[in-house]
Amino acid sequence: MPTDAPSAGPPASIWSLKPWWCQPWSIITTGVVVLAASLLWPARWWVSLVLGVLIGLWWLLFLVLVPSAWARDQGLEAEDLCHEARDNGPAGGENGLSSIKAGRRN
Repeated sequence: MPTDAPSAGPPASIWSLKPWWCQPWSIITTGVVVLAASLLWPARWWVSLVLGVLIGLWWLLFLVLVPSAWARDQGLEAEDLCHEARDNGPAGGENGLSSIKAGRRN
């Protein structure tokens, strides 16, 4: 019977902690669908403009600011993650991102 072993370290990404409906693809898809629907109905440019600005702010908050604040709180920098992924790439025999996700930091 499997047991829940403690993880080797903090998750490498905030997205690994979020449910499917709060992933970047679902946030972007929802925004695009809402904006496209506003262009079709009520077919008023100013409604689409207002929705576009609100969706842009929503994306900025949830796709840029929150993940960067989370990474900063975890002591991770986006540049560090990119360098580590490159350094642990295919030449090392495994995908660099999988080693980060598994918590195997250098």
